[in-house]
Amino acid sequence: MKYVINKYRTLFLGFNLFFFTCCTLLGQELFTPLDVATVSATTKTKVQQMGNTASVKQFGKNAQFLRVNNLKQIYSKRVLSFTLPGQKKPLSFQLARIQVTSEKNFKWTGKQTDGSGTVMFICQDGKLHGTLLTGAKSYQLYSMEEGTCILIENDLSRITEDECSTPSTPDTAPDSLQVNKIKGGRRTACYDPIRVLFMFTPAARAAVPDINQVVAQSMEQFNTAVQNSGIYRGYTSNVALAGVEFFNYRETSITERQSALEDDLDRVRKDPGIQRFRDTYGADVVCLLTNGNYGTAFGRVVKIFANDNEAYMISQATTASLAGVHTFSHELGHLLGGRHETGTCSACDNEGPPYAHGHRFSAHQYSFTFQQDFLTLMRLRSQNVFRVLNYSNPDVKFGFSQTPTGTVDNNNVARRITEHATDVVNFREGNPNAEPVSDIAGPEFFSRPDYYSFEALYSCFNYSRLEWFVNTNPVNFGPQQSGNGDYLTLYLDPAQAPEGAYYVTLHVVYANGKETYTTKEIYYSPACYGCESYRKSFENVLSLKEPYPNPATATLTLDFTLPDKTEVEMDLLDMQGKRVDGKEMNILPKGNYSHSFNTSTLSKGVYFLKIRAGNTVQTKKIIIH
Repeated sequence: MKYVINKYRTLFLGFNLFFFTCCTLLGQELFTPLDVATVSATTKTKVQQMGNTASVKQFGKNAQFLRVNNLKQIYSKRVLSFTLPGQKKPLSFQLARIQVTSEKNFKWTGKQTDGSGTVMFICQDGKLHGTLLTGAKSYQLYSMEEGTCILIENDLSRITEDECSTPSTPDTAPDSLQVNKIKGGRRTACYDPIRVLFMFTPAARAAVPDINQVVAQSMEQFNTAVQNSGIYRGYTSNVALAGVEFFNYRETSITERQSALEDDLDRVRKDPGIQRFRDTYGADVVCLLTNGNYGTAFGRVVKIFANDNEAYMISQATTASLAGVHTFSHELGHLLGGRHETGTCSACDNEGPPYAHGHRFSAHQYSFTFQQDFLTLMRLRSQNVFRVLNYSNPDVKFGFSQTPTGTVDNNNVARRITEHATDVVNFREGNPNAEPVSDIAGPEFFSRPDYYSFEALYSCFNYSRLEWFVNTNPVNFGPQQSGNGDYLTLYLDPAQAPEGAYYVTLHVVYANGKETYTTKEIYYSPACYGCESYRKSFENVLSLKEPYPNPATATLTLDFTLPDKTEVEMDLLDMQGKRVDGKEMNILPKGNYSHSFNTSTLSKGVYFLKIRAGNTVQTKKIIIH
């Protein structure tokens, strides 16, 4: 990255030519360019320091100081439009994932409407930061000081397939995982994510504007990938922050020895100070952020399909959340059992289960776009082909062409993560003082007026209040719903959704006074883009017949067929989401099954039968006479 520098002025080369125009929402600009003379001396010094780091010099290209004018423009609309430097036409992004706690605390992720990229904005106490991928261009946005951001453009063509040096080794035997079964995972009534402790070196701190922003972006990208990949989040596959701590350690450089990255990772694993931090925070996984003086490699883990003593990873700070690369999500995928593609390349991986590998596929993301190649997160980087936030899964389809993002036999990392996440989440007991988290499991699309079921996933702490809200606006929570239990069943009617979407919000207040807000969008489409993929995903793991008799009096029976060994769970819920009967989760071999519920003692009325098979959930409306 090139700079023009004098004693009190630091700016990127081309600043005067790098004009930034932005946003057409409500006739106002989202961003405006800042004169470098108005930026504080502290910020200028920080930017100059960043420009001198090896990793920034490697692929950093341009940058621009910006001012954010109106945060509401981001979270209040389903479609966000703005113009990037050097581009004449505005970019438009359609909302894909949203979480709004307040006007100054929200997350907004969108997919570009022309099919060529994604954007993620995170606002923490009014400080906006995020990542952007459009075509072959990747950008990182950081908040430097109040009202001031810096937008950094990176050149992905400089990144080679040797970006990951994780060794290919056989999977650990299940009996040596050393799993501490205290949390119980999702097999209990609560939701505990994988807790990650981030450590950072002095060199990492110098390489990026703000370590905490890198951490937040990295975790949100992983959680978005879990959602995109059809991984049932109730299996505790999401991540949450255990803590962020400084590690005063001078990184080893590849110029000193070729094994620099491996040696530094071994130091992280054995360092007593890091062990104390891990025990204090109850962290399942430890990630060290570095400046990356390791040649072309950006990350490495101790071992794929890690046990408790192997759950350590290194990620270069500048690429941990870099859109199109996603080093953190890639390396964490290794710890959870995901592998590179098979083959003969130096970093290819022919070990492990045949299905646990990354995938490359060609797809039309929208009807009016050309076919292009994409990589799932565990696939090695290839020049001019970027990673999307998906782990390979044959049951998850991508884009207008509905191209599978994996294959059954060779490319289903989502399956591997589902299998191992419940082990990893139980590596440590957890910290009772950790920040609680919550999430909502349920459909993301609906095609017709019908009943739809949602499940509350909340931290393994005692809570005093759990509330559901539904609205057609993402900002206002709307009226509280009567279903205040773990489940909410709604009748959704597209005629009542002016912008074609509903927003379900879960509010959990814990006994210690802490609270969480989670918002889920359910998007309406007459053709239900995505619904067919969801149905096929369900049918691939379960052939389900209609419950009978319906209406029922004394007995209700459900017949189903499993084409393969699958985890199955059934819940019979009343209108308030309270579980009145059910079948606990069990792994069933393939075959034909019939299960009956005793309904003779139930009050007359409407009930819902929720069936979970593998990573998918379906709900049937039941009448009791």
